[in-house]
This record gives sequence, structure tokens and C-alpha cells, in this order.
Amino acid sequence: MQDQLAKPEPTVSVPSRGRPWAGVIFSLLVPGFGIARGGHLGRAAAWFLGLQAGTVVVALGIALEQIPFGVAVGAAVCWFIAFLVMIYQSYSPGGMSGKHWAAFVGLLALTVVVRPPAYFVVHPAPMIR
Repeated sequence: MQDQLAKPEPTVSVPSRGRPWAGVIFSLLVPGFGIARGGHLGRAAAWFLGLQAGTVVVALGIALEQIPFGVAVGAAVCWFIAFLVMIYQSYSPGGMSGKHWAAFVGLLALTVVVRPPAYFVVHPAPMIR
């Protein structure tokens, strides 16, 4: 009886739903998608749109001569910190269903084919006369 009390109970590990590093890779390709892979679609959409808006703010800070360069650099540093936080949150287990893969491929194609919003700040359309 004493031997049974002295033996530690075996630990049971819960298998993860996927590789956490995959979420980081997905988020590097499509911002926020590693978070969506973990099941947090609203937070992923907020990260995607927020980082896109951040690139516009940084581009405006650089393109507009009225804004001091230090403010533009500060905006770029804030954007980079936000990007790192998004990558950190993407490091989580998750899974990819068929719908996830379709959304990922669609968003990846969209981000490759369509120019980012910041492009139009730096390269405005020519005036038609």
C-alpha cells in the first residue's frame, strides 16, 4: 500500500490541434490569418484591417512634407510593434479546414494582385484634364 502512494500518477498530455509555428507563417503571408486559423475570426479581421490602415498612416507620414519626419518614424515604429504583437498572437495551435484554405488562398491572391492601400498614398493617380 505504501508503494502505491509513493508512485506519481502518469501525466496525460492533451494533443494540440496543430503546429503553432504554422500560424506565424500564415500571418507573415496574410496578416492576421494565423489568428483566424486558431478560430478567432473577428480578431484576425481587425488585425488585417488595422495593419492595412497602419501602412496608410505610415505612408502618409512619409509622403506628406507637412508632417515632421520624426512623426513618420514614430508611426512606423508603432506599426512594427503592432506587427510583432500580431505575430506573437499568431503563435497558437489551430487547424485548417477547406474553408480556411479557400479563404487563405483568396486573401493571399488578393494581397499579391491588388496593390496595398498605402501605394495610392505614395503614388497618386495622375490628374485627367
